[in-house]
Amino acid sequence: MILPERASMRRRLLRWRTAKPLRDDSRLRSRLPEYDELSRAHRPIFERLNTIYVEARLYLHRQDRNDCQKIIVDAVGAALGATDTAKTADIVTAAEDRARAFLQERAEWQTHWGGRSRITPLREDSLVHDGRLSTLWKTYPGPVGELNKAYLEAQLYLRGRDLDTCLEMIRSTIHVAEDKPENTQQMLEKEAGRVKRFLNERAEQTARRLYATGLYLGVAISAVVLTAVALIAIAVIRLFLSLRGDNQEIPSETLSALRDVLVCIGGGAAGAVVSTILRVSNTDRIDYRVVTLRTAAFRIVLGWLFAAALLFLIDGSIVTVFNVPDDDTGVKAFFFWGGVGFLGGFNEVWARNLVTRSGSAPDPGGAKTQQLS
Repeated sequence: MILPERASMRRRLLRWRTAKPLRDDSRLRSRLPEYDELSRAHRPIFERLNTIYVEARLYLHRQDRNDCQKIIVDAVGAALGATDTAKTADIVTAAEDRARAFLQERAEWQTHWGGRSRITPLREDSLVHDGRLSTLWKTYPGPVGELNKAYLEAQLYLRGRDLDTCLEMIRSTIHVAEDKPENTQQMLEKEAGRVKRFLNERAEQTARRLYATGLYLGVAISAVVLTAVALIAIAVIRLFLSLRGDNQEIPSETLSALRDVLVCIGGGAAGAVVSTILRVSNTDRIDYRVVTLRTAAFRIVLGWLFAAALLFLIDGSIVTVFNVPDDDTGVKAFFFWGGVGFLGGFNEVWARNLVTRSGSAPDPGGAKTQQLS
């Protein structure tokens, strides 16, 4: 079976799931001797079924993956209970056709539309028996409720192998509890705590990576945005001059002012990134529930605003703490505004304290204290 080329290429580059074979499915563990005997009797069909089962794990999102594998496992379960050899072959052959069609359809849909799995509760997991889960939930509402909460949060905050591992921990706990071992209550509470600790640890690490990725992405976007702003501003200025009938080149003062603004704002973005990375690395725990790419983008925008505010206040002589360098080449002004923007984005507390200071000569000791606060 040939999957869409783009989906295949993407999964080869980002293959984080393990290729778990059909024989290792948790729903077939109690019938492995029968399964082995049946698979030897119908080896070609079962090899194709196993291929589809593995490809579903590699190329589909979680819910579609479970649905595709459920088609195969249910058919194998029905074939294990059949006594007629011809009927057994018909069952698994029909399952192969259905699973192949399902896999092809969902893989193509995900390739073209980027489908994303919806968040589902534990009772909708295709690997958990809904009837037994309901009985277990009524008997032990506390720990099973905690497992369901962890099941939902895992889908929200975990990715890749971490998500698969956490969900498998929850399913294994439910499967063991269905057999009603001794001290079921204590076992469920212990396992629920273990799942919660794993979730918190891995979700926090995922949040740190996500936040760092958002910051680096924000820097790249900042460079693109500032370049676009520069080109648009130059085009608008030229258009304005042409409408006035002035065919002269753009004044050097205008270009210098535009350069200073863009350099300062770019420095603010860089300062915000450095500040955030240092703070996150020095923080023992972060709240992974509030960390998103938009959180990092907000921090970048905040660096822009502080840097721009400092530029307007300093260049407008409202704040007279610094003297803007004046040279013919503009090199000193370039580095000056880049440094001011970096400090504004790096430490918003320093920026707020700076604009509230008087116009008297700065105190070196006081400035150092303000910067370190």
